[in-house]
Amino acid sequence: SFHRRDIARARSNPRRKGLYGQQHHALDAFGQHSSQMDSCLSSASGRASPGSPTTMMGRLACGLDLLLWGSNDVSLEDLPPHGSETWQWFISSNPKAMRAPLVADPKTEAAFRMLRCRDDDVFVCSYPRCGLSWAHALSWHLLRSNESGQLPFRDPTTIVGGKGPVYPDQPPTKWTHQDVSAQAHPRLLSGHCSVQRLPPSFLQSKARLIVIDRDPRDAMVSTFFRLKRLGQKFRALECHDARLKELADACEALTLERCYDDFDSQKTSLALGMDDEAHYETRKRSATEDVSELDYGDYYEWHAQYASLASQLGQRVLWLHYEDLSTDPHSAAERIHTFLFSKPATSDKIDGAVRFASFDETAARGDDALRKGVVGDHKIYLSREHWDAVAHQCCRRLGGYDAMHYQIARLVQDVPSALKRVPKSKRKAVKALSAQTRRAPSDSWDLPAPGSTRASSSWFKR
Repeated sequence: SFHRRDIARARSNPRRKGLYGQQHHALDAFGQHSSQMDSCLSSASGRASPGSPTTMMGRLACGLDLLLWGSNDVSLEDLPPHGSETWQWFISSNPKAMRAPLVADPKTEAAFRMLRCRDDDVFVCSYPRCGLSWAHALSWHLLRSNESGQLPFRDPTTIVGGKGPVYPDQPPTKWTHQDVSAQAHPRLLSGHCSVQRLPPSFLQSKARLIVIDRDPRDAMVSTFFRLKRLGQKFRALECHDARLKELADACEALTLERCYDDFDSQKTSLALGMDDEAHYETRKRSATEDVSELDYGDYYEWHAQYASLASQLGQRVLWLHYEDLSTDPHSAAERIHTFLFSKPATSDKIDGAVRFASFDETAARGDDALRKGVVGDHKIYLSREHWDAVAHQCCRRLGGYDAMHYQIARLVQDVPSALKRVPKSKRKAVKALSAQTRRAPSDSWDLPAPGSTRASSSWFKR
């Protein structure tokens, strides 16, 4: 947005106070690296020569790559100030607890729907903030490494999926849908899409599916903090599209109570005092508003669809739990390998996959979607009333699906009264699993047994 003359004035007197003096570093970066940026964009997006609209799209793609991955390869100052005419993607104006993609490309999603699935394809799916990056990293390394746990390339980020999931509805950044489709066999496709948005050819093929679930309370808290962090990144890119400003405003104004409301499409606000005075009144949740055609649905609807699909596909589906990935990643990696190759893996291969998918290494590769990677974080931020409401809703809407009994059993541990919401034919199995899960060291944040003298205070201190 600065003229050449203004740039020259700022450079000639970098200590000059005022707008130009404050921005001289950004201006120097823009001027010095413009040619490097154009070459970077040509290689990253496969687009045309500098100055064309396609190059502008490439610049915005670099901006989105910075947004999704936190990459240090591209500086925000290198992006053009005006790109609305080329940013032709879906951008939400309301985060809706990530019940739909915040930034999406309908063309990419349509191409994903037309994908011809192969019998050796592997799909990894989870609801947002339920462990997709974790399971994707484990699966990707197990598929690409040898028996010694070594990858055939030095830098995994140069290979499709090596940095993290390439979502089927995200705008093209460094990797496009064509790159995902051209992967080496077996292909790995990861995302949050609902069952209705899977390629129709998936059911006709013998492709396999890995699903990851998570305690809905932890997923909701993680969603809230992810949206708050994304709000800052959208703010940094708001100059490229006015809709990004609206989305940044919505993310920054988001409260935990509002996120709790949006997480469930069939319940009104508890109004428990976690908002300001103006938000105490009961309100219709934003789920009643128009949503994108790419909507995932709420947590309960999404898992109900996949649990039904799992019962239909049988051995083609592996159902994992975030809690197992967190507490015993080696066992989870062994289950994934047995599912993919129908044989046990060597200890070296399992160790390599677990190390590759570890929190520190995943963050070092540039995937900034990670937050804590812990179990039970909701006990810091949510009240007992929230636990009760989530437990009753989860038992009511998901109690009839065997695949969800693990999460329901964990909820029943904290809220025993929710067991009555489970269908009578399933209560005995859930109750037995709940007792087994409590005794198993699968959750370092487990509350003491109901009625314990330390159930009300000591758990928080720990």
